[in-house]
Amino acid sequence: MCGDDKLCLFDVAATGDLSIGEATKEVEEDLQILEEILQPTVCDPQCVNGACVGNNSCFCSEGYQGIACNQPVLNECEENICVNGGTCSLIAGDTVCSCLDRYTGINCEDLISSPTSSPSLTPSSASLSVLLVIVFVALTVIIVVIVLILVAIFCIQKKKRDLKNPSQLQSTNPFYNDDPEGDTEAYELDWHSKDKKNEN
Repeated sequence: MCGDDKLCLFDVAATGDLSIGEATKEVEEDLQILEEILQPTVCDPQCVNGACVGNNSCFCSEGYQGIACNQPVLNECEENICVNGGTCSLIAGDTVCSCLDRYTGINCEDLISSPTSSPSLTPSSASLSVLLVIVFVALTVIIVVIVLILVAIFCIQKKKRDLKNPSQLQSTNPFYNDDPEGDTEAYELDWHSKDKKNEN
């Protein structure tokens, strides 16, 4: 349990209790962890415009950069890179020009010819009416196709039903004759009755 830990071995030998030696060893391990955590952080070179957050690691204040936070960040807005009355802003470390209404471009260098020369984004009434006619025709064709499909399905189902139940077909259709030879007995009876009439 104690290994070669001298304090643990001493406490066990002095008290005769293993649990005290074990507690001594645990406390010693905890103290070593605290010493590592509490060691001062050292930045060499020292952080000039920022804070030392780890060994040789600086967190720089806004406007400064470099290993020791000793180099000022160049602000291109100080040089006024925007032209034609544009205003410069520093956004997320990048310079951005806000141009007056008549100018555009990265540095507001391009003059917009005239606001009325830009193409209209709204459709004309003629193109809108053509579009409506096309939509109407397309919907009409779709509806007609759906109706034709439904009629075809209905006819196919009726035909299948009639083939499954021929007795029902015979009772509902007076012209249906499932005897391919016809009703010969009735015909013979009718023929004989005509012969008898002729004999009289």
